[in-house]
Amino acid sequence: MSFDDNLRSFNENWSIDFLTPRDMVAANFYYTGIGDKVKCSKCNIELGNWKQGDDPVQFHIRFSPICSFVYEILYTVDGRLSTFNNWPVPFLKPIQMAEAGFYFLGFEDSVKCFKCKRHFDSWKKGDIPILEHYRNSFLCPYVKGYEDMFDVCGFYRTSIADLQINLWAKQIEDLLNAEGIMLKLKPIKRSKMATFDARLKSFNKWPKKLNLNINTLSEAGFFYTGNGRNDYTTCFFCDEILCQWTDDDEPWTEHAKWSKKCSYVLLNKGKHFVDQVCNVENDISNQLELYTLISEQKYTYLSGSKMKIQAKKININELQITKILSDKKKDHRSQILDPNSVPDCMLCKICYKEEIKVVFVPCGHAVACLQCAFTLEMCAICRYPFSKLIRVYLCMDKKIDEDLKLVPCSSKMSSNNTLRSMLCKVCHKEELAAIFIPCRHVYTCIKCAEELDNCPICGENIFALIQLYL
Repeated sequence: MSFDDNLRSFNENWSIDFLTPRDMVAANFYYTGIGDKVKCSKCNIELGNWKQGDDPVQFHIRFSPICSFVYEILYTVDGRLSTFNNWPVPFLKPIQMAEAGFYFLGFEDSVKCFKCKRHFDSWKKGDIPILEHYRNSFLCPYVKGYEDMFDVCGFYRTSIADLQINLWAKQIEDLLNAEGIMLKLKPIKRSKMATFDARLKSFNKWPKKLNLNINTLSEAGFFYTGNGRNDYTTCFFCDEILCQWTDDDEPWTEHAKWSKKCSYVLLNKGKHFVDQVCNVENDISNQLELYTLISEQKYTYLSGSKMKIQAKKININELQITKILSDKKKDHRSQILDPNSVPDCMLCKICYKEEIKVVFVPCGHAVACLQCAFTLEMCAICRYPFSKLIRVYLCMDKKIDEDLKLVPCSSKMSSNNTLRSMLCKVCHKEELAAIFIPCRHVYTCIKCAEELDNCPICGENIFALIQLYL
C-alpha cells in the first residue's frame, strides 16, 4: 500500500486525537477500522491500545525489528538516532549509541543492534558503546568494520587511552559539523548541474513574466526543472524543489527556509544565516561542549588526516559572554576583496576567477573556490578524496591590496607582493597555516596564532586552531 492508500484508510472511526493519521502513516501503518488498531502493510504486525506519549515509529521498531520498512530506518545512523527520544542516560550521547549500531527500545536504557539483534542495557559511566558492542558480539557484521582496533581475541590493539582519543576526535568532528564549521558532504543529487553555467543555461525556458533574477537563482544552487509555463526549480545539491516564486522572494533565504541542512547553503551563507532564517535561537551548549572537548586534549588530529586541531588557553566563562556577543559580528567575517586585486596564489586553482574559499578534509589543502569545490571528488593537489569541507576566509594586508591595484601584474614588485600575500600577517616570515576557530579567518602561521587570543579581523575569541596547507 502507498502512503496515500494508508492515509485514506483512516475514516471517521479513528477517534484518537493525540495521534493523527499522518503520525500513523509515517510509521507505515494503515487503519483496520476497528477501535485504535493499525497494521503494517509490509510485516502485517497489528498494534493498538495507544496511550498519550506513544511514538508509532518507535513501537513499530520495538515489536517488529525484522520489518523491511523498519530495517530501512535502522540501517542509517540518522534513522537509529531518531529512536532515542527520552533517552535516560546523560553520560552516553544518543549519537554515540547510534554510531555503534544501536537503536533505543524505548524503555530504561535498553538498546539493540540493528544487525546482530544483540540486546544491551545497564550502562555504566566509562562504557564505550562500540567497544562494548565488539566485546559482547564480535561476530556482528557491523562491528567487524571496527576490528582494526582489536586483535583476534577481542583485546585492544591500541590502549584504551588511544581508543578514547580516536573517539574524542570523532566527537569533535561531529560538533564541528553541528556548528557549521566543518561540514560533512553527502553525495550530490544532480552532479551535472554542479556548475553555475550549467544551472544558468537551464533557465532558457524560464517564464518571462517572472521578474526573479535567474543569475541569483543559479548562484543559490537552483536550476530550472519546469516546462516553460510553471516555475519549478531544484537544488543541484539537496534536490529540494521550490516553486510558486514571487518577485519579492530572495532565493538564498527561501533555500535556507526549506532545506536548512543543505551543505551548499551552509557553506555559502553560514549557519548563522540559516538559523536566522529558520528562527533558531542561539544555543551555546554545543559550542561549549566543543570547546571543552578540544581543551581536554592539548591537540588531536582530525580522523584519518594530518590536520592538527589544537586548543588555545582561554577562560570558558569569558567565552560564554564573547560567544553571545560575537553573533553580531558574524556577517562581517569576510573581507570584501576587489577581484582584480586578488593575487594569483589566492585564486582558485581550478577556475582562476574566484578566491580560494574552502579547505578539503582530510588532506587540508586550500585550493578551490566554493563553486569549483562542488565539481570535484578529490583534491586537485594530492588527488586524495575528500568527504568534508571547511569554509575559510583568507586575509590580505591592506597595504599589499593597495599595491596590487597600483602595480601592473607583470612587474617584479607585483610578483613580490603576490608571494608576500601568502605570508603570516604578524611575522611576515612563515606561510599562512592556521584556521582560527570559530571565525575561520586565515591570518597567521601556527606559531603566531598560538600567541593570539582574539582574531585581528573580527575580534572573535580564538579557542582553537586547525592547520591548513596553501
